[in-house]
Amino acid sequence: FLGVVVGIAFIYRSSKDILYELKKQESLAILSNVLEIVAEYNRSVNKYRETAFKDRKRELYHLVQGAMKIAENFYQKAKDGKISMNLARKRAKETISSIRYGKGDYIFGLTSDYRIIIHPDPKMLNKDLYNLKDPDGVYVIRELVKAAKKAPEGKAGYVLYKWWRYVNGKKLPPESKLSAAMYFKPWEWILGTGVYISDIKAEVEKKKKENLKRLCAKLLEMRLGEHGYAFIFDREGNMICHPNLKNVNIIKAKAKDPSTGRLMFDELTEAARKPWGQNVLEYLWDKPNDRKHYIYPKIAWCAQEPSTGWYVVVSAYKDEVEKPIYTFVKSMLLSGVLTIGFLFIVLFLLLKKLLSPIRELAGACSQIEKSGDLSVKVREDLPGEVGILARQLNRMIEAIRDFHQELEAKVRERTKELLKKTKELEEANERLKELDRTKSAFLSSVSHELRTPLTTIRMYAQTIEMGRLDGKPELLEQASKTILRETEWPE
Repeated sequence: FLGVVVGIAFIYRSSKDILYELKKQESLAILSNVLEIVAEYNRSVNKYRETAFKDRKRELYHLVQGAMKIAENFYQKAKDGKISMNLARKRAKETISSIRYGKGDYIFGLTSDYRIIIHPDPKMLNKDLYNLKDPDGVYVIRELVKAAKKAPEGKAGYVLYKWWRYVNGKKLPPESKLSAAMYFKPWEWILGTGVYISDIKAEVEKKKKENLKRLCAKLLEMRLGEHGYAFIFDREGNMICHPNLKNVNIIKAKAKDPSTGRLMFDELTEAARKPWGQNVLEYLWDKPNDRKHYIYPKIAWCAQEPSTGWYVVVSAYKDEVEKPIYTFVKSMLLSGVLTIGFLFIVLFLLLKKLLSPIRELAGACSQIEKSGDLSVKVREDLPGEVGILARQLNRMIEAIRDFHQELEAKVRERTKELLKKTKELEEANERLKELDRTKSAFLSSVSHELRTPLTTIRMYAQTIEMGRLDGKPELLEQASKTILRETEWPE
């Protein structure tokens, strides 16, 4: 049980770390995606800026080419004799002078001797403008005539200079202007038109704002957790995209992290300069549903987009980031506990099924051990290897039983032979006992028979030794005869 608890705790900790890492990678992936969106936004703006100038130059060319065709048309009519050449020039001037486009823009006409013959300001007509300079010192009319004559036939020359703007007949201060000019050789005219650079910039700025609006809308769609969001600010601290802080400079507003007291601008930019994966910042902030209470821990992944220099931040509230982690881990642990419980039950039933035949085999072996009953037989229809073991056990019991019976038969036969030998030994023993008794009686008799003459011999011998028969020859002779007689061995 302790092992299971330790295992669950280990799984909980490991799962939490893994899911947090996955959440971190998800956040970094969102940050990378936002960086790519910002880079694409900048590329599209730059491309549009380049395209806008090219498109305007092309538009200027087509407008001047249209004016050239008007002049050519009237010139051809005069050449064909339909109208006089002077009338043709007059009608060409009138027609071209009436052309307006854009914000009051117009077609102008010059002569090769630097006089304006077509212009919306009557005061400018028929003046010698050879020495006319713009505020930057550019000889405007000279450069236009030069560019038009120098351009290949059918092409336009372009001049950048500053010129006064006319809006509703009112003359405004000079602005940078790009003009295209073409040379109509039959009448020695230079026809041209221009666009104010501020108009192109305004158009680019408009497109930039539209793209930025779409960019911010995309950012608002990106959510990390329930209330997490992405935002962008520039190097001066101006908030570019933010769901709440619109048109705010976070440096001037002195937005601070309550947990450290440092400016948020400093902390966010420092985090953005850290290596990828370590570019994270934790701080306190308010929630959309609890404004101006800066007590909620947030986590932000920060990076600087190189082409714009903008700082991109993907932020989320820590409790919202960790909530799905805890939910997943809890559900996983619950599933794990249920799975372990189920596995225990299955394992118990499986072991019971597997051990039942083994217990049957063990019981048979125990019965044989205790009672020596070799008539025990185990079922042979047990599953798998246990069945094989049962069959081998039965064969072994049968072999032991046969050996036991054979051994008992041999024991009985040897016992019978032993009893016979024992009886024979007993009979031989009785005979030996009888012989022993006979021997004892014989020895007793012999001993008695021997002891009587020996006693006599001993007595006569002691008497002769003591010298008592000295000088008594009759007695000595008698004693000698007696000794000889007693020592005679019967034949």
